[in-house]
Amino acid sequence: MGGDDDSLYPLVVFWAPTMGWGVLMRTMAIARRLAVPYSIYTHKPELVGPAGRRICKGALEDVVSHPVLLVTDTGAWPSAAVIQECSARKVLIVRDRYFDTFDERRFDEVFDATVDAVLIRQPEEWLSVAGAQKVVGTDHPVLAYHVGKSESERKEIWRRGEEVAARLDKPLVIVKGRYPVCELLPGAGRVVCAAGYNSYAETLAWGGPVSYFPMLRDLDDQVRRLSWRPRSFEGARLAAELIHEQTKVTKVG
Repeated sequence: MGGDDDSLYPLVVFWAPTMGWGVLMRTMAIARRLAVPYSIYTHKPELVGPAGRRICKGALEDVVSHPVLLVTDTGAWPSAAVIQECSARKVLIVRDRYFDTFDERRFDEVFDATVDAVLIRQPEEWLSVAGAQKVVGTDHPVLAYHVGKSESERKEIWRRGEEVAARLDKPLVIVKGRYPVCELLPGAGRVVCAAGYNSYAETLAWGGPVSYFPMLRDLDDQVRRLSWRPRSFEGARLAAELIHEQTKVTKVG
């Protein structure tokens, strides 16, 4: 994309800075259901495929100067000023609205629509049991994983996994460098993980036994999240429908 020709710009632009994997995961869950042209701006465009665009200086200002629908996540705070001031139609992906923070309510006011359902890949989109077992084996092992950036946190989850596996006398599989991990859940006997937004929602959708070890976060109350039981896991589909409505397109892929 470039120049001043608006026809070069897709109808929908996702602004998804990857301050955490969850931002990009939620974005991709929605995007794969869209039936209109879109691009995903991120610091990790290689994870997105042909629709990926690398975030660089001036990119957001360039995007919002054209008649696109901008979709962003609650994680986009460094871009908040530009997003709030732009005249494009805007949709906000809200994570954990039940926390009901003041800043989130204030940020909602500048958007044309918000989506706050659980935004994850559906279990039918994961690998089959046989497919997962090709990776983790057929003994229904304990899966321990943590996709956060902190090496110390990953090692803590792995240590917890070793303890759980020893207590249950089951094999342990430590998942490293695989994304999304949810595809391996059908082959697991138990999961050991933190209680981040995506990990929690995905393991609830899976329905098997889980040992959660919440991590401390400034803006993410993982302990409180453990009391949350979402009514639906159809958030990505509902978000796609809302985006199509905003673009005056009704077909959902």
